[in-house]
Amino acid sequence: MRWSIKTNQNPDYSKGPSMRMMNWLSGIILFFGIIIVLFFGVNSTGKAIIFIWMLACLLFGAAIGFLFGIPKILQNNQTPLPNGSNSTPAYQQQVNTNLTEISDWLTKIIVGLGLVNLINLPPYLSKVANVFAKGLSMPSGPTMDFSLAFAYGTIISYTILGFLFGYITTRLYLAGAFSEADQRALRIIAQKTEDAAGAAKSALQKAEFAMLKPSTLSHESNEIPEEQMNELSISYDNIRSSWEPGKMRTTKMAEIVKEMMALSNSLPTFDVSKALKETDNGKRLAGYAYLYVKPEYKYIEELVNAFTLDPTPFGQYWGIQALEKVLDLMPTQKLSPTIFNKLKTYYDKLAKGNDREYELRRLFPEIKK
Repeated sequence: MRWSIKTNQNPDYSKGPSMRMMNWLSGIILFFGIIIVLFFGVNSTGKAIIFIWMLACLLFGAAIGFLFGIPKILQNNQTPLPNGSNSTPAYQQQVNTNLTEISDWLTKIIVGLGLVNLINLPPYLSKVANVFAKGLSMPSGPTMDFSLAFAYGTIISYTILGFLFGYITTRLYLAGAFSEADQRALRIIAQKTEDAAGAAKSALQKAEFAMLKPSTLSHESNEIPEEQMNELSISYDNIRSSWEPGKMRTTKMAEIVKEMMALSNSLPTFDVSKALKETDNGKRLAGYAYLYVKPEYKYIEELVNAFTLDPTPFGQYWGIQALEKVLDLMPTQKLSPTIFNKLKTYYDKLAKGNDREYELRRLFPEIKK
């Protein structure tokens, strides 16, 4: 069962003074374009010609400005792993830099050819301006000389304005949008890597636990269950303090947890609150094991307090497992904000990609936000 908490997010979508300045500039360019069309175009055909040429020059200049303004993306072939180290995995995704590379090639070609053919630029401009002017110098329209002068001014000014607009817009807005999209994609990839790592660790631990037999600790036949539980707690503490950390110690401690769970069914009474408040790791583990077998939602706050302050990762893991059992018995799916905040504080301190982080995120998907 997944438990969700509603959160309010108020992202700042303000564009800042730079984008407000660009909006003003765009408005001014549009305003002057309309004025020119209205006052210089003598009829609907002339107005349409002027408008189309202005738009063409703006778009041409903006396209060149866009190519010059595309930011370069620097990336390496190493992907950060959840434990903080870098590695080169067998499969990985990176940001597509084809547009950046094409932009780099084209800008170099444009600059190179432009410098080489700079002497030929005036004849090219003259030919284009003449085509524009012929569309304006109709019998009822302006004279050819006047139309040609207007054509030169319109082509030069609106091409430059388009270039500046395209370049500045790309630098101020599109560069940030590209960066945000790329980083979001990389975060999704990293999150999936962490999810897979945490899920694998947790699944392996559960599979090994299912195959374990209860601890073979010897007990007297006349020993009462309470005393047996106390002995298991002591044995857990001894193993934890005397054995070297590793798989053998973890397996042995898991055997003790399994025997605690088996023993919980035969306990006539058990003070869960006292066990969860114990500073002794073994007795606190007994509280987790008991709630795993006999969950009661009235102990949820004490359980959360216990495992979030537990100094042992092993104890924290089994505290979270007990929490899942308790959540299944809650009458509603509304979790106290106080409890959720404690879980959130605890979750934020966990290393991403481990079993505890995965289990908590599985129970509370919103906790990672």
